[in-house]
Amino acid sequence: PTSSPRSESFSDDAPFYHLVPKGLVENAEFRKGLIEWGCESHEAARLLWIMCRRDLLFFINSFCFIFEPRPSEDFPFSEFPFITWEFQDRALLQMARALGKRDIGVAKSRDQGATWMALVLLFWRWCFYEGESFLLVSRNADLVDDSNNTDTLMAKLDQMWNMLPGFLRPPRTRTHMTMVNEHTRSHFNGDTTTGNAGRGGRRTGVLLDELASFDVGESFAAWKSLQYVTKTRIWPSTPNGKTGAFYE
Repeated sequence: PTSSPRSESFSDDAPFYHLVPKGLVENAEFRKGLIEWGCESHEAARLLWIMCRRDLLFFINSFCFIFEPRPSEDFPFSEFPFITWEFQDRALLQMARALGKRDIGVAKSRDQGATWMALVLLFWRWCFYEGESFLLVSRNADLVDDSNNTDTLMAKLDQMWNMLPGFLRPPRTRTHMTMVNEHTRSHFNGDTTTGNAGRGGRRTGVLLDELASFDVGESFAAWKSLQYVTKTRIWPSTPNGKTGAFYE
């Protein structure tokens, strides 16, 4: 395929990303070709698995989808290819470098994909790396996992998993608030924002979605309880006033 130019080189962290075209039609054709190739032989599927493991941006732009319940006239579908913007490329690679080493804070505006970016980063690690443990925290349980709500954090993971081609989709065990990769033994768990959030375990990373919307006391309690659970608390949130753990 014809590669598309990048205004910034990501060759060290994303060695295959330059192969991916970014136009919607061209990207769809590229994805179709990759799936057909991966289905042809075990060797091709294995090579694509290795490329995805080594290159987060290649994985996202070749195999991941975002789900949007507000289709537009230009794209009247609820699911569309996750084709990253340049600022997302930089942010995703910075987040990948920080995971397991330090906290990641994101002050976001609406419709810029910050929560999706955090989830797809953790999903990538869950798919391709062994023994990783992630915790998803929101202000109440129904925002983490609810079988009647496709907009929860766990539902977004379900959607990404369902859209992967068979040769990349790992077998999993999925129960309420839990998703385990049967190959890598990496797993997700859900929790709510309480003073006991995450207690009793150690985590590769913890996502606190929309921390600024938590009750002020609960935001500080969750923040404090998680500091000994993980080296990486990820908190993408829209600012909401001058109080609470997110503001601090």
